[in-house]
Amino acid sequence: MSYCVNCGKEYDKPSGICPICYSDKIIPNEIIDFDLPRFKRKSIHPDDLSFGFPGEKTALTLSIIISIIIAIILGTISFGLFFVILLLNLIYLKINHLSSQKNMIRVSENNFKNIFKLAKVAAYRLKLPLPEIYITEDPQYNAYTMGFYKYGFIVINSSMARFFKPVELLFVIGHEMGHMKRYHTTWLNLLYPAKAGSARFIFAPVMQIIFNVWSIKAEYTADQAGLIACKDINSAVIGLLKLAGGPDVEKEVDISKITNPQSEQEENLSDMVEYLGTHPFIENRIKQLFNFASASRFQR
Repeated sequence: MSYCVNCGKEYDKPSGICPICYSDKIIPNEIIDFDLPRFKRKSIHPDDLSFGFPGEKTALTLSIIISIIIAIILGTISFGLFFVILLLNLIYLKINHLSSQKNMIRVSENNFKNIFKLAKVAAYRLKLPLPEIYITEDPQYNAYTMGFYKYGFIVINSSMARFFKPVELLFVIGHEMGHMKRYHTTWLNLLYPAKAGSARFIFAPVMQIIFNVWSIKAEYTADQAGLIACKDINSAVIGLLKLAGGPDVEKEVDISKITNPQSEQEENLSDMVEYLGTHPFIENRIKQLFNFASASRFQR
């Protein structure tokens, strides 16, 4: 038996989070508070646990090359449109940030204190500077990240903050921080241009199709970051299942049988359909999480 260094709660294993004080069980809060300001938002840190879904960087590189080729074929006017879209995206991002500051509640030592503790643990485990996190009133389970390069913030819906257990929420926060650490937010903001009413730029859906394979793989990478943050595969899986089945899914679903065996033909078709959506299939995300959890790099 061991005891949480922050509150003295007895526990069986050092993974997850202390259910009493919402802190890391083996790292004193003083060390986390001391180290967090020293982290820089860069891709590689000496103490990082390596993570990243196979083919993600390759898919991104190919998408960029295809986009450049299309831009050259279309002529210089497309470059002008690119910079206009980039500028409007940055403006849209700043407006959303200001809107979050005024319309949402920022997580801090005084507001949603437990979530603030979870965020610090996630940032520490991912070796990332603590980003701003906001809570917004919304009955749907959702969280998202907006940002560009080193600038970004996270928004978590109130229903998720209410119905997700601490370790499950730690997975969600880690997932969003994974997007930030790998600079996914930079490219995602370039792919979804600012909106003026219901109008969209004609190039937006084209760019989305080009980058969609990478976008799906990026979600798998972010899931790996979420697992690094929460250190508990079962809680990570339950968190994903709640996205599909609601708050009572833990009582209603047999986790051991959640992945259905498929023929090779069905699996290939499933993969093709998956890349047409905005997120990977929940079943595939769970399977990939189990694969990552059993990998030697994560076990170490």
